[in-house]
Amino acid sequence: MAKKENKHSKREIKKDSLKKKPKLNIFPETKRGIVAIILFTLAIIFILSFQNAGGTLGSLFFKGSKFIFGSCLWIVPLALFIAGVIILKDIHRNVYTSTLFGVLLFTLSFLGIVQTLFPDTKEYKAGLLGYLISWPLLKILGFWATLVVFVAVILIAVLIAFNVPLKAPKKKEEEPGEKISQEIKGVGFTSPEKRVTNFVKGFFSKPHIEVKELSEEESESKEKGKKKKEEEELIPTSGTTIKDYTFPPLELLEADKGQPSSGDIKTNIAIIQKTLENFGIPVEMGEVNVGPTVTQYTLRPASGVKLSKITALHRDLSLALAAHPIRIEAPIPGRSLVGIEIPNKTKTMVRLRDLLMSYDYKQNGHNLNIVLGRDVAGNPAWANLVKMPHLLIAGATGSGKSICIHSLITSLLYQKSPWELKFILVDPKRVELPFYNGIPHLLTPVIVDLNKVLNAFKWAIKEMEERYKKLAEIGAKDLASYNEKIVKNNPREM
Repeated sequence: MAKKENKHSKREIKKDSLKKKPKLNIFPETKRGIVAIILFTLAIIFILSFQNAGGTLGSLFFKGSKFIFGSCLWIVPLALFIAGVIILKDIHRNVYTSTLFGVLLFTLSFLGIVQTLFPDTKEYKAGLLGYLISWPLLKILGFWATLVVFVAVILIAVLIAFNVPLKAPKKKEEEPGEKISQEIKGVGFTSPEKRVTNFVKGFFSKPHIEVKELSEEESESKEKGKKKKEEEELIPTSGTTIKDYTFPPLELLEADKGQPSSGDIKTNIAIIQKTLENFGIPVEMGEVNVGPTVTQYTLRPASGVKLSKITALHRDLSLALAAHPIRIEAPIPGRSLVGIEIPNKTKTMVRLRDLLMSYDYKQNGHNLNIVLGRDVAGNPAWANLVKMPHLLIAGATGSGKSICIHSLITSLLYQKSPWELKFILVDPKRVELPFYNGIPHLLTPVIVDLNKVLNAFKWAIKEMEERYKKLAEIGAKDLASYNEKIVKNNPREM
């Protein structure tokens, strides 16, 4: 019976392996390099075909280019070569569609001008393409007007390709009061400006050790006496106009470099299987997942084998594999398999840029995701901040707490504009967060004085209570449902 069950488990593992499609793990920079090499190769073949040295394929390229582009056929290898250079030069950047459209528009206009200047020759100087572009305009506008149109289109193509205006727009100087009022409105709070000025007053006031709660009458009398002074106080901001806010490009972040090396996978599989069999534990090896720091070897034990027997062989497996430390996950959550994780020979750094660009992350559909890294299989891992509004990051010294905080903040900065998100950052160490000063998402400068933290927390609690009242008034559970109802009832208010 045991043999039959082993055969059955073998079939299941084979079926699982057949269902999974093979993935070619190639970095975006590698793909761009391959495309550039292909473009250079085509350009060289075209040049060789001009000298009858490109063989049959080159001859076909030459005849086709001659027919389409005429005497301007040299523009084909030139365009291919320039495209390859652009891709190599911008290997860490995205080539915008407007740039490609501008280059194409420039090429077509150039062919039109050549055909317009030489319309009466036996052969089309600009080929069939140039003739089809220039002939209708010549019939409608005539020679000189057609030239003017083509020159204008070339100028437009240059402006589109390089995204350069003819005249730089003048920046309107705003008074400090107007700028701050726009910033406060951009915070997205439903509270009146009075609460904001109260927070400013508390934040910049001298620290108080004893906190005394005042009655409403006392607080109102004090506020009336200092109202004029409070309105002159300003919340420090970066001065960025929120209406015209542009998200930072992902090219500012570093991309993944290199791939992890897991060593000899086949040898490790044989060692794991043999070591377990030596202790009387027959297993069937499954798939292997190569992650950035560890490689996971999956296995399915025979029926009747206790998992405690496998986990008890932790040190024996570590000795046989000459790897330390190893981790045994028995069972893998959601699967009837056991996982053995072995450190990679060469580890790779997980970069935030590639995680933010991943398809799964973009398709998840929520803009409050925080990137955590990659799992054992190398897949992006993230969490939804909405499901855990209170988050505690803990760990030993050097475990990566600060990096985790930076990843969390950066994830939100790439998803939310200053109109949608504001930060109150506290850094008593004064070394991790102060460089965020100046970003438009900050409600205040980074707080480094612990005596001012209490004032910030008191303001945040009051703001939270006011928002709960607003949600209760219209029967909303969260901000998303609140905004939907506001838009539905009064679109102008939003």
